[in-house]
Amino acid sequence: MRKYKAALIGYYGFNNFGDELLLQASLNMLERAGINRSEIIILSNQPDNTENIFNIKAISRWSFKALIKTLINCERLIFGGGGIFQDSTSVKSCVWYWALIKLAKLLRVKVYALGQSIGPLKTRAGKFFAKNALKDLEILQVRDEPSLTLALNNFRLNNIISGCDLALSLDLNFKAQASSQDYILLNLRPHRDLNKFVNQAQDILQEFNNYNYNIIGVAFSPEDFELLSKLDAIKIYKLYKFYNISDINNLADLFINAKFALGMRLHFNIIAFKFNLKFHALCYDPKVEAFNNFALNNQAKDLTSKVQRELDEIAYKIFS
Repeated sequence: MRKYKAALIGYYGFNNFGDELLLQASLNMLERAGINRSEIIILSNQPDNTENIFNIKAISRWSFKALIKTLINCERLIFGGGGIFQDSTSVKSCVWYWALIKLAKLLRVKVYALGQSIGPLKTRAGKFFAKNALKDLEILQVRDEPSLTLALNNFRLNNIISGCDLALSLDLNFKAQASSQDYILLNLRPHRDLNKFVNQAQDILQEFNNYNYNIIGVAFSPEDFELLSKLDAIKIYKLYKFYNISDINNLADLFINAKFALGMRLHFNIIAFKFNLKFHALCYDPKVEAFNNFALNNQAKDLTSKVQRELDEIAYKIFS
C-alpha cells in the first residue's frame, strides 16, 4: 500500500493566482471524493509556501530525489488544471512534463490530467513531446474546444473527456460589503505584443469616460503588478488603486462592487464571469478566446454545481 493516494502537479507555487485557484479546485474535488489531505501531496515550486497556504504536504518539483520518493509512494499523479503542454516561450516546459509522465509510468503510477489546455504548440519538438506524453494518460480532460480538436484530430488520442476550467467549480458565494465608489477593474499581463492589448484597453476604457469611473489595477501575479505600475507611472492609465490578488477571500468585495472588468488573464475573466460581472476579455491566447466564447453562450448561475458534478464523475473513475 502506497502512502499517498494522489500527487497533484500543476504550475503551483509560482505566485500566479490563477494556478493557485486551480490547486484549490483540485483539492476540493479530491476531498469530495473522500480523499483526506494526509493522503495527498503537492509538487510545488515553493513547497513551504504551499504547505502554509493549503495546510497540506508539499515537495519541491525541482528535486529529483524528492520526486522519485514521492512517485514511489503515491498511487496516482494528477495534473490539476492549466496548460502544461505549450511551447510559446520554450519547448523546455514540454520536455519537463513529458519526462515526469514517463518517470511516473516507469514507477507504475497512473497519470491523469484534468481541466487542461493543449498548446499553443508551434514547434515540431513541442508537438512530439506533447503527443507522446498525453497518450500515456489514463484520462485527459480538456477545458476548451481548440484543445479538444487538437487532441482528437491531430494527436488522435482516445482518452479524451471534454470539460471546463477547474476554477469554474469553485464556490464563490462570499458576502461583500457595498462600495460607495464606482470603478472598473483592469488586468494586463506581460506579452510580446503588449502594445496591441494596451491600445485595445485604452479604446474600451474611453467608452466609460462620461461615467467618471475609477480604474483599479488588478494583478494576478507579481509580473502583472509591475507592469500595471509602469503603465501608471508613464500615464498610460490613471489607476486609482492597485491590488495584487493572492487570497481567494479578497475577491468578493473587489469583483461584486465593480461595474466592469477588462483583462488578459484567463482566471481574471473567469472570476468576473462567476461573479456575474460584465467583462471584456483581451484575447492574447487561444484559451482566453475559447473561454470568452464559452461565456457568451453560458450563464454563471448553476454552473458551479454542474462542473462539480462533472469532476466528481471523473474522480469516481479515478478512485474506483
